[in-house]
Amino acid sequence: MPYPMALAAGYCTAACSACLCAALLLVLNSDQTTARTTEKSQPNYAAWTVVKAFRISDASRLWCNIEPGCAATQESLAWSQAMLAAIKSGELPIRRRAGEGEETIDRERANPSWATEIERTALKSWASSHGHVPRFLHG
Repeated sequence: MPYPMALAAGYCTAACSACLCAALLLVLNSDQTTARTTEKSQPNYAAWTVVKAFRISDASRLWCNIEPGCAATQESLAWSQAMLAAIKSGELPIRRRAGEGEETIDRERANPSWATEIERTALKSWASSHGHVPRFLHG
């Protein structure tokens, strides 16, 4: 084999090895970042136990031990759908805000959203009636 071709083959081998090592480091670092993110996303239960009302989005995440504001999971989406269905059926009452008329309450009850608020006591009662006691509702 001519000397320039051998030199080019050696250079290509070294460059490919360096790229594979860099890719491996990226994969390993992303796993560690995901682990740290998961660690940080645990709710501060002491703070959440004093909250009197929850938005559906917050309650569904807390139900699944995810800090509100973090990305939703399939499990938390399922719980939010269960809560929304319970509101529509009248099984889970929504929070009445000061100055809201019955018409506004009826409209929100018929079309609840992620921002619909529910009282802690109502959510605790609903959870208990289905055999659940989420950690954020203790207290």
